[in-house]
Amino acid sequence: MAFIESQGSSFYWSTAAATTVITTGAMGLVHQVVAVNGPSGSAGKIDVTNLGSTAKQFLMGLRDEGDISLDVVYDPSSATNGGQVHMFQDRGTRTLRNWMWRVGSTSANIKGWGYCTGFAITGAVDDAVKATMTIAISGPVEASSGLNYSADIPDGSS
Repeated sequence: MAFIESQGSSFYWSTAAATTVITTGAMGLVHQVVAVNGPSGSAGKIDVTNLGSTAKQFLMGLRDEGDISLDVVYDPSSATNGGQVHMFQDRGTRTLRNWMWRVGSTSANIKGWGYCTGFAITGAVDDAVKATMTIAISGPVEASSGLNYSADIPDGSS
């Protein structure tokens, strides 16, 4: 069984219009990410049991891809961290953007569309200022392995 180490992962947030195709849009690196949680998707179940059934019967409802949250060391400098700044701004303007999570140091990617619905900044004694950003996923999530989305990333890294 193969395992993927989290170290080396990177998260990207679109800086292009929502109509841009995810594989060609401009993507900004979200710096200082310490954890990614999600997608947290689920699907409802539709009860189709009837009087002739001998056991409960169900259909699967539409999938809801849920949310993704990013825990970051807060860095409001747009010169070094456009990704955090864009997410903060897009939350205020309610702008739909695409996102991509490059998993570990592999070429595996998880990507989709979403709205930044939360941006909570915290600070405490003897700690760095941190933020948790929440993305509500809109539409399907795609997971791929071995694909190169270097066109999405300004520096062309893969």
